[in-house]
Amino acid sequence: MDKPSKINDDITTGPQPSEHELERLKKLGFKSVVNFRTEGEKEQPLSPRAEGEKVRALGMKYLHLPIPMGGIRPEYADEFREQVASLPKPLFTHCMGGRRASVLSMIHAALDEGLSGDEAIKRANDKGLDIDKPELVKFVKEYVDEHSGVGKKTK
Repeated sequence: MDKPSKINDDITTGPQPSEHELERLKKLGFKSVVNFRTEGEKEQPLSPRAEGEKVRALGMKYLHLPIPMGGIRPEYADEFREQVASLPKPLFTHCMGGRRASVLSMIHAALDEGLSGDEAIKRANDKGLDIDKPELVKFVKEYVDEHSGVGKKTK
């Protein structure tokens, strides 16, 4: 993902913004920023601490939920869903290039909107989100279906 993608009216996701881009997000009306990058990742224009200070100085809420690259697990999705419920919207989610942010943001939006896992992947593809690796597709489908009840069998 080279640029931000609007998932719905509440969530836009993309790569890590610079200090100037954070100011632009504020001007565009964003109320919160969620950072999935871990401390010390390469190519960080701002450390998570510095980003948090800048975001709060601009009057927005900041959530740092560090997720290692290549390490998305169900408990991260659970925590994001729990934390994001209290954040003012609209919010901008990011990681280095947008992949972790895309996965977690799409899961959240899909469950909020009652989509199935397949519908979530279709929406992600339509929006150009970086949910393109087979293991990420499988993760999103299974998580959404399990938490929406779509994949549960009834007797």
